Amino acid sequence: MMIDKMDYIFAIAKEQNLTRAAKRLFVAQSTLTMYLNRVERELGLKLLRSLEDADPADSCRRAVH
Repeated sequence: MMIDKMDYIFAIAKEQNLTRAAKRLFVAQSTLTMYLNRVERELGLKLLRSLEDADPADSCRRAVH
C-alpha cells in the first residue's frame, strides 16, 4: 500500500460517502473505489461495511482513530 494514498482512506472515513470523498480529493469516484478495493485485498480485510453509504467497518475505524 502506498502511504501517500492513505489520504484516500482518511477522506472516505471522514466523509462517509465515496462521492463526497472523491470530490474532496479531486479524483473520479471509480478511481477511489478501485484504490479502496486494492487496499482491502492487500490488507485482507474490509474497510467499509457498505459502498453505498461508505460506512467504515470496525477495522477502518480503529486504523483511522
